[in-house]
Amino acid sequence: MSYSQLGASGCLSKRGSDKVQLLQQRAAMMTERDLHHGKAENFYTTKHTAKTRAQIDTTTMTIAFVFQKELQCPNKSTNDIYHRRTLSLHSFNIHALATDSVHIFAYDDIT
Repeated sequence: MSYSQLGASGCLSKRGSDKVQLLQQRAAMMTERDLHHGKAENFYTTKHTAKTRAQIDTTTMTIAFVFQKELQCPNKSTNDIYHRRTLSLHSFNIHALATDSVHIFAYDDIT
C-alpha cells in the first residue's frame, strides 16, 4: 500500500479501500476462472480419451448429449406478442463420439 492511499489520520482513504476491495474481487474472479479452465481441460481430456477408446474397442460406445436452450416462438420483442406466446421449442442433441454421428430431437411445449 502506498503512502498516498493513507489519509491524514493514517487510515485508509475511501479511494484506497475501494481499490483494495476491487483487487480482492479481481483475485477471486481470477481464481474462479483458473478453476473453470482446469475443469474444462480435464473434461476435454477425458472426452478425447473416451472417444479414442470407443474408436479402438467396438464393444464400447461413448456419447455426449446436450439439452439445449429453450427457444420461444415467435421470437418478437414487442409486449403484445410477448404476452401471447404459447409455444416453446426444445432441442436435445446426442453425439456418438466414435462415429461422429449426431441425432437432434426437437419437440414443442405448448403452454
